[in-house]
Amino acid sequence: MAFLALSLVFITLGAILISPIAQFVYEESIGSKIFVVNTSISTYNKTHVELTYIAEYNGTVPLEDFYLKVTVKEFSSELTEKVVNRGDKLSASIFIPIAEAKNTLSIRAYISFVLAGLYPIKITAEQL
Repeated sequence: MAFLALSLVFITLGAILISPIAQFVYEESIGSKIFVVNTSISTYNKTHVELTYIAEYNGTVPLEDFYLKVTVKEFSSELTEKVVNRGDKLSASIFIPIAEAKNTLSIRAYISFVLAGLYPIKITAEQL
């Protein structure tokens, strides 16, 4: 009887630990856009433009210790949030001299977070 109770405890604990990562992978695999990133560029002043990134999180599993860094050439912007939930929109802006913006070749993004407080995930992306 004790073996059965202990087995049920381990199965329940395993399901609780596996559930967040399984849900995250499932949502991503069915083609739902967990992260939607929109960009815009606007004139900030006579010498600079503002490049803005807005990331919307559509997943159901909360993200903790969220960190986003976007880099264009030597210019970068960082954003941190303690907890990100479904529907949250986060934005980061970079101010770039107009002369540099005309010659921009690549944009790098680095995102890290802890999925449900259990699984640290790091993503790096580069767009040429």
